[in-house]
Amino acid sequence: PYWKRPLLRLALFCQVPPKVGGQGLLTNGRQVLQQLRKEHPDLVDALKQRQIRYLHFFPDAEAFDGVVLTSWQDAYAAGCNSTAGCDVRATAEDHLQRDGHGFEWIDTGLKQWTITDAIKVHPMTGEETWTNQLTAMHCSVFHNHPAYPELHLPSHEATEPCQMHGAMPYHTAFGDGEDFPASMLETVRRLQWENSVAFDYQAGDVILIDNYLAMHGRFSFEAPRELFLSMLGEALW
Repeated sequence: PYWKRPLLRLALFCQVPPKVGGQGLLTNGRQVLQQLRKEHPDLVDALKQRQIRYLHFFPDAEAFDGVVLTSWQDAYAAGCNSTAGCDVRATAEDHLQRDGHGFEWIDTGLKQWTITDAIKVHPMTGEETWTNQLTAMHCSVFHNHPAYPELHLPSHEATEPCQMHGAMPYHTAFGDGEDFPASMLETVRRLQWENSVAFDYQAGDVILIDNYLAMHGRFSFEAPRELFLSMLGEALW
């Protein structure tokens, strides 16, 4: 959903269900938007007018002092070898500009951002949809993210607006760069949870999701688990 034009379908296949936990999560985005319009129309209007900014950090494979999951070299200049005369940074910048991203070089890597609609038009039905990762990619998720223990904050300290820093890979804000108010995040999270269902995977399960009308996720799990995802259906634009 953080792409300007997301693909239409997601297909999930469960080959090996989690040993413990790992329940799937589906959220009815259509119902979320309907409730927001009814209960918080100002919030919807603000997002439609100001859009959403998705920020990403890609560490430098050679300069970043920490764990590198995806470097900017791999993300935007894969196959470019400086020893063979390829200008790695120029190749990355060409890729970023071609895809319409904003970007900034910093000492430890690359900051990249995309500004797009948080409420998108469904490419087949024409209806407005709640198609975004406003809360899922907000920096506050790292207050207890299991993969980033160094970014954890106890609840009594996590009261101020967070900022993207360190190895934090992503964050969201209004399109103009202003942070989302804490009350807005709380409202969106509450309505998304109220319109979500969880389920246990079984071997052989196949789930086809409309990427514009539903959000998906999972709970933490104990291995083994083998789950495969494919993105399908070119958006019609």
